[in-house]
Amino acid sequence: MTLDAATEQKTLTKSLLGFFSGTLLSRLSGFFRDVSMAFFFGADASIAAFLVALRFAILLRRLFGEGALLNGFIPHFETYRANNPKEAAKFFRDTFFTLLIILIAIIGMIEIGLYFFSFRQPSEIVHLILFILPGTLFVCLFGISSALLHCEKQFFITGFAPVAYNAIWILAVLGSQSLPTPRAAVCLSCTITIAFFMQWLMTFPKTFRFLQTHISCKEMVRFRFFSPSVRQMLSSLSLGVIGVTATQINTALDAVLARSVSLEGPAYLNYAIHLEQLPLALFGIGIASVLLPSLSRAVQANDLPLCSQLVEFAISRSLWALLPCSGIIFVGGNAIVNLIYGRGHFGSTELLHTAECLWGYGWGLVPSALVLLLAPIFYARKDYKTPMICSLLSIGVNLGLNCVFVYGLHLGPASLAYSTSIAAAVNVCILVPYIDIGFSNLLRRSILTTSLCTLFAMGVSSWVQRTWFQELERHFIGQFVHFLALFISFGGTFFLIAVWFKKKEIVAFLRKKR
Repeated sequence: MTLDAATEQKTLTKSLLGFFSGTLLSRLSGFFRDVSMAFFFGADASIAAFLVALRFAILLRRLFGEGALLNGFIPHFETYRANNPKEAAKFFRDTFFTLLIILIAIIGMIEIGLYFFSFRQPSEIVHLILFILPGTLFVCLFGISSALLHCEKQFFITGFAPVAYNAIWILAVLGSQSLPTPRAAVCLSCTITIAFFMQWLMTFPKTFRFLQTHISCKEMVRFRFFSPSVRQMLSSLSLGVIGVTATQINTALDAVLARSVSLEGPAYLNYAIHLEQLPLALFGIGIASVLLPSLSRAVQANDLPLCSQLVEFAISRSLWALLPCSGIIFVGGNAIVNLIYGRGHFGSTELLHTAECLWGYGWGLVPSALVLLLAPIFYARKDYKTPMICSLLSIGVNLGLNCVFVYGLHLGPASLAYSTSIAAAVNVCILVPYIDIGFSNLLRRSILTTSLCTLFAMGVSSWVQRTWFQELERHFIGQFVHFLALFISFGGTFFLIAVWFKKKEIVAFLRKKR
């Protein structure tokens, strides 16, 4: 391994720790938010309508606040910074204000259109979207600010900022829990804009400090709307936006299909996917976010061996965590849902359907992470066409399966989670042949040993559950004991088998302790 590769891996590890710690805190606050929602409102139809409205409203966030825009901004920013940091600062300034103006125009037009549509065809979901939509302006500004801070290796604050968003949401839940659920849904929708604003405000000081370092205060406001650098980024980004747009519309349609199956269906999917997204955010999105800047620098240096080593490093670290997480979801998904949500208005019916959805999403945890980790290889080379094609094909699979499961076989909301997981696996299978960097036997051996450790751990924890925990408890102590027993039996078995296999990461950890 070259010195550069070792340095980049240390940078990746340090950055990942910062992102991990910040994201962990934000996800924990997100759990308190979901627990409060489940406790006070359960899976009520009006709350499910609010969740559908939120998913539709934040489509703009997926298009302009993260995903394609973030992945397109970072390689271009690194190119400008390599030549002149001041030009990179101006590129961010022009991108920020161009995005701001475009979003104000788009949100204004959508608001006017939905306002007149609601007169002709009153809809609870459309009514709630009208309240939520203005907040997407701030969450998109948060996305572009996060991209800048990632390039500056400031990962903690971007991971931690959603704590402010979740805190405002929790306060809204506590303040509206005594209201009828239709009015509570309106109250929550109105609060979303404040929550998104506070989230963006968390990143403002470091963003302003970066600009202040490289350009004057007068230059900060002398932006160029659709400057040549922004046009160049957007022209290369257009294909990526198509893929992200189709993906997010598909995700929103999942919520609509779930509501057609059951009025409470979107709530079941929402509660389940938030549990699945905790490990995905920490070990999938987190590693992909810190990988892209380093990978972009390696691509610019035309260092293919370094690119290969960085990707292998990211995949091995990610799968070492996510394969066990998938295993514990399969074995103890019902215990996890029961511990997190199983109280208040969240009854046994809600618990059963949410657990089924979690099992469905569990199959897609590793494929979804691999898509996130493989896509930066193409984004770093400014190749947005290949991920777009693969994404569109997987979306076609997802839509086809949804139609078969819902309208052909008349299955429940959990079938939508399974189709999402299958589509993610298809996406990986299509992406892999287009990757022109080789993977070593060491990575393949690492994946094999991690899979075997996970299977052994699943067997032991399944035996523990069948022997001692045949019924789910409704009081917290029983719920906690059930989960703790599964966690200890799974984690202990995984650790011992990994040591027996001489797993590199664990052996290094034990030596460090000595």
